[in-house]
Amino acid sequence: MTTSTSTITHTFEADIQKILHILIRSVYSNRDVFLRELISNASDAIDKVRVLKMNANEDTKGEYNIHIRVLEGNVLEIFDNGIGMDVEDLQKNLSTIAHSGTSDFAEKLKDKKDMSQFIGQFGVGFYACFLISSNVEVLTRKWNTDKVWKWTSDGVSTYSVEEYDGEWSGDMTHGTFIRLQLKEDSEEYGKEETLKKIIQQHSSFISYPVKLWVEKEKEEEEKPTLDTVEEEDGEEEVVVEEVDGEETTTTKEDAKEPEKTMVKYNEWEQVNGAKPLWYKEPSEITNEEYTELFRTMKKASNPADCPLYWKHFKAEGKHEFQGVFYFSSRPTTDAFIPHNTPEKNIRLYVKKVMIMENCGKELIPDWMCFVSGIVDSNDLPLNVSREMLQNNQMVRSMKNYMTKQVHKMLGDFLADDRTKYEVFYNANSHFLKWGVTEKEPKLMDYLLFASSLDTSKKMTLDEYIENHLVEGQKDIFFMTGDTVDEIEKSIFLERFKERNICVLYLTDPIDEFIMQHVRSHKEHTFVDIGKEFESTLFDDLKEGKTVETATKACLYKKPKDNTTEKDGETVENETEDVVEEEEPRRPFLEFLIECLQKESIDEIRQSVRLTTTPACLVTKKYGWTGHMTKIMKSQPLQDKSYLMMANLPKIWEVNLDHKLIVDLKTKYDEETVSNDELSKRINVLYKITTVQSGYPLEDTTSFCKDLFEMLENPL
Repeated sequence: MTTSTSTITHTFEADIQKILHILIRSVYSNRDVFLRELISNASDAIDKVRVLKMNANEDTKGEYNIHIRVLEGNVLEIFDNGIGMDVEDLQKNLSTIAHSGTSDFAEKLKDKKDMSQFIGQFGVGFYACFLISSNVEVLTRKWNTDKVWKWTSDGVSTYSVEEYDGEWSGDMTHGTFIRLQLKEDSEEYGKEETLKKIIQQHSSFISYPVKLWVEKEKEEEEKPTLDTVEEEDGEEEVVVEEVDGEETTTTKEDAKEPEKTMVKYNEWEQVNGAKPLWYKEPSEITNEEYTELFRTMKKASNPADCPLYWKHFKAEGKHEFQGVFYFSSRPTTDAFIPHNTPEKNIRLYVKKVMIMENCGKELIPDWMCFVSGIVDSNDLPLNVSREMLQNNQMVRSMKNYMTKQVHKMLGDFLADDRTKYEVFYNANSHFLKWGVTEKEPKLMDYLLFASSLDTSKKMTLDEYIENHLVEGQKDIFFMTGDTVDEIEKSIFLERFKERNICVLYLTDPIDEFIMQHVRSHKEHTFVDIGKEFESTLFDDLKEGKTVETATKACLYKKPKDNTTEKDGETVENETEDVVEEEEPRRPFLEFLIECLQKESIDEIRQSVRLTTTPACLVTKKYGWTGHMTKIMKSQPLQDKSYLMMANLPKIWEVNLDHKLIVDLKTKYDEETVSNDELSKRINVLYKITTVQSGYPLEDTTSFCKDLFEMLENPL
């Protein structure tokens, strides 16, 4: 084994076991990180010795490597030719925790309210090795010294420091050996494939070669020991061969072609890769290299899994970090599943060491789950935890910076390649709209919409304002629906199409909620043409001198209960239910209101939006459209109190020039048909226009009955 002299054994204080237990298991939830920590420490040690040699004008061009191998007895060994340590360094770097074993300290760790103040102290990174080992032995020799020191501990009761006079590597004049006696439940860390996987996952971009002692096979020709005997009388020579203690004979002719066998051998194999891509200048990187990094990060097996757009960024100043962000054409499918965290493929590296494979929630907002990439910080500690990320001022600063980077990427992508952007948009538009509802109105700049002018070509809001506003138009008109085809057939579009006024089509359910958060875009108000609205574009259609604008051309209001109690008696207040209108039309309008007393309307208006349809039903400015009503009623966990919005009184807009309305008025004036018969037809007309306007019917049975009766008995 090993020999040593001058052994100094230290006993941990009573609270040390508690401290180690809390520290290791609080900071590290994944045992694999022990190897990441030891490799990172070795890399730092090599950095230090190179700096010291440079300052001493010594040659720094030699080979610097980190080696890992499994020894007999299930011992894992990691060694490097870094700066090494002397006895003082061992006490300072590996045993500091032993000098901080107080009850107060243990309680603070247990409380975990501010774990960040302890990260990076007390040898936390090194002590991760006790996650998988029952005993740790460190042999080390500091640069420019002659003595070798040994530090050993079980991580529970004691540690010892002693001068070591046993065998030391002849090739290494300085460095450190760490030998871990693996626990029974950690034997997988003695397997080559496990070690390779951990190194490639966490330490692939370490600056120095990480070499693993691996077993390989190669094909060799078998070289048997031959005893050739020449037969007399010209007979063939025979070959006598000893195999497994038995002699076999073959002819000399057969022995000319020896058998080939697989021979096992061991060698050092470098496991980590090349320089991290994000540390290079963008001009030095090819598109193929960017694509390959994306595919590696996403673990993509399909050749079609390629990024559509990427951005190489570097932040300098108070905090330094760099990385690469990607936009993919493949949508994240699980983002809106209840109780499910959206997948955000953001890998966090600290000084080229991967700390977390998926930390998007801490570094970017949820709506950015279409972003994949890598972020590498020079300022965060290696043993950072998710709790630290959530409560760290530097991380919040990084998050703000990266959100701005994604905004810039979206704008640049839209301007640089419209075709590819539309592919990306079709897959991820709902995430951008989600962002709008999360107080990111700037994202409205990157949304695309079909329109009444061209359903096959989408436009941005800026393009609408710059190219499609008609003279005198100040508003941005839009309509919501399930599909473009459905909206195209809507009766609300009749007058807009006639006058070639552009209307945007919003077909995502989330669009209804977006328009509740955003009222305008660059001083242009959004107007839903499925609701009541005001516009001077239709002033030429207004009737009556008392009407200010055509869309407020109220013909008749349903009488309201205007009575009050006074001295125990019911007193009717003076009120005027009818807006001034031409006298010949007034009796018919009163009759319409009387016929629709049971319906949820409180106004009849002259319609300016209809040309070929007799009437339509619209909601008030802050009410629900038919499309919104359908969305809210389909919610499985709906709040019934919200549905009162669907039952708010609406406005029945009538096209006074339509033949059906004119005929109904004529029959009413001439009294050629009974009022009951006319009332049935007016109710059927109202329900038909309700359906045409996108609202559900509460009593479809009565409607069908009245409709069949009307068809059987035409006027």
